[in-house]
Amino acid sequence: MKRRQFVRLLGLAPGALAAPWDAAQARSKLLSHLLPGDPDDPPDGSRFIPATCTECPAGCGMLVEVREGRPIKLEGDPDCPLGRGGLCVRGQASLARLYHPERLRQPLERAADGELRPIAWEAALERVAAALGSAAGARDPGFYLAGQTTGALADLVDAFARAHGLQVLPGLELFHHGALRRAHEILFGRREVPTYALGGPDPADLLVTFGADLFESFLHPVRRAREFAEARERGLRWFHCEPGLSMTGCSADRRLALAAGGEPALLLHLLGEIAAGDGATLPAEVLASLPRMPLEEASRRTRLSGDALRELAGALRSARRPLLLCGGIATAMPGGGDAALLAGLLQCATGQIGSTVD
Repeated sequence: MKRRQFVRLLGLAPGALAAPWDAAQARSKLLSHLLPGDPDDPPDGSRFIPATCTECPAGCGMLVEVREGRPIKLEGDPDCPLGRGGLCVRGQASLARLYHPERLRQPLERAADGELRPIAWEAALERVAAALGSAAGARDPGFYLAGQTTGALADLVDAFARAHGLQVLPGLELFHHGALRRAHEILFGRREVPTYALGGPDPADLLVTFGADLFESFLHPVRRAREFAEARERGLRWFHCEPGLSMTGCSADRRLALAAGGEPALLLHLLGEIAAGDGATLPAEVLASLPRMPLEEASRRTRLSGDALRELAGALRSARRPLLLCGGIATAMPGGGDAALLAGLLQCATGQIGSTVD
C-alpha cells in the first residue's frame, strides 16, 4: 500500500469507528475535503464569499465565511474603500436573523379570523401569480416592498416590477434617513443621503453633530471612526448636541444637552447668526423667509445657556473647514424634517456643500 493511500484511509478511520454511514454519502461529505483541487471545498472546510451589507444605505463590502454551504461569520472586506476590512456592529449582528429561532420559515396566509397560518410554497406562489395577473390591467399599480437592495439584485427587482406594472417602494430601513432625503430633495432636487468628508488629506477642523450617533448607527460607523481618528490628530474640535446621553456624546469635546425636540430652534438661531455675518452665501429671498430666533428665545426652547449658544455660533463662524451633521434622534422625532432642512441651509451658509458635504 502506498503511503498517500494509507493517509487517506487513516483520515476516514475515525468516522468509520464513530457510526455506520452510506458509502455514497461518505464520499461526498468526506473525500471531497481530503482530495485537493476543488475550490468550492477547501481542505479547512470553509471559504469566503464577497457580499454587500444591506443594514443601512452605506453598502459596505463584506466577506461571508461559508462552511458546508452555510454562512457562519461576517467580516469586513479589506478591498472595500468604506470599511477597509472593518464591519460595524449592525453588520456583524445581521447574521443572527438568518438563524433566529422565531424567523419565518415558510409562507403565511391570513385566515378569516385574522390569524396567520402556514401554507405550502406551491399554493403561495400560485396566489402571488394570480394577484399579479389581475393587477396587470388595473388602474392603480401594485407595490413591491423589500429591504435594502443594491447592485444586480436591485436591477432584478426593478426589471420584475416593470414587467408586472408594480411600483417599487423605498427599502425598509430600521434606522431610516427619510428626513434627510426629503430635505435634500427640497434644497437640491436630489432625494439622496450625501457623502460626508470628515478625514482625508484636508480634514475638517470643526465637527458639529445633531443627534447623529457617529459610532453607533448613523451611516457607516467604521469609516467614520477611522476618519475621526485621522482628523483628531490634526486638531479637530467636536460639538455634539443631543437630548439623551450616548456613547457618541461621551466622545465629543463639548456635549450640549438640549431639550428634546429643540434641534430646529437651535439650528434656526445658528442660521440667523451665520447668515447675518459677512460672506453670507444664501439667497436674499431665503434669508427673508426665515423666521427670527433671537438668543433669549433659542435659550428657552433648547434649555441651553446663552454662553453655550454664543460659543457654538462663534466656532462655526471661525472654522476654516466645518462639517455639520444632523440625523439619528434629531430627525426621527416630531420636527425632524424641519431640523434636516435647516441643517442643509446651514451647510450652505457655511460653505460645506462641495467641500465637506458631497
